[in-house]
Amino acid sequence: MIELGICVVVIGLMILIIGMVHTGPGEPGITFFGLYGLRGLAIYSAIVALIMASVVGLLFAVKTELINVAPFIRLLMQLPGIGPGIKTLAISRLTWALSMACDTEIDACKAIELSLRTTANTYYTSQIESMQLVITQGGEMTDAFQQSNRFPDDFLDALQTGEISGRISETMEHIAVEYEQKAKIFYRMLTVIAGILAFLVVAGVIFAIAISIISQYVDILNDLME
Repeated sequence: MIELGICVVVIGLMILIIGMVHTGPGEPGITFFGLYGLRGLAIYSAIVALIMASVVGLLFAVKTELINVAPFIRLLMQLPGIGPGIKTLAISRLTWALSMACDTEIDACKAIELSLRTTANTYYTSQIESMQLVITQGGEMTDAFQQSNRFPDDFLDALQTGEISGRISETMEHIAVEYEQKAKIFYRMLTVIAGILAFLVVAGVIFAIAISIISQYVDILNDLME
């Protein structure tokens, strides 16, 4: 992302410098897609600001649930590599929350709700009511999590062991550490992917600039030859 920011600043400086060195009438021979000087910099800055505002607005809308992202999340959960990683992040948060909840006087229904909400993922939070129903009908916590078909076997086995031994909090804390390590690996993978995407974006921008400059330079040569 730093590279992308540097690229944006460099382009802005290039637009400004082109206008500063141009002293003749009309447009300079070479511009950045027709932008140059202070006016071009202002237009370019406005476009960049609009894009940034759009991204921030989209993130805010998703965070405040103004946009229903549930279908998109369900799609992501099915993608190889990405889906399992997202599930790992969610269960990492869930196990920590469940460990702390079970270490208090909170009842099972409330513990399930609190732990599922910490995932901030509709793939899991959509199961709250059905899981609480299992508890109110006399089922155990393991039964509630198992009937949702959303959780891996190692988590369910650990939860069942905790219920049998009466040490759910300690068992969840232990498996939470394991999932936290898995989550760190996924974060590192996301960092690498983000770096590659940023590189591709920067490379694409540089390529577009190069093509634009070459095209304008060829036009200048053609005009001189005529």
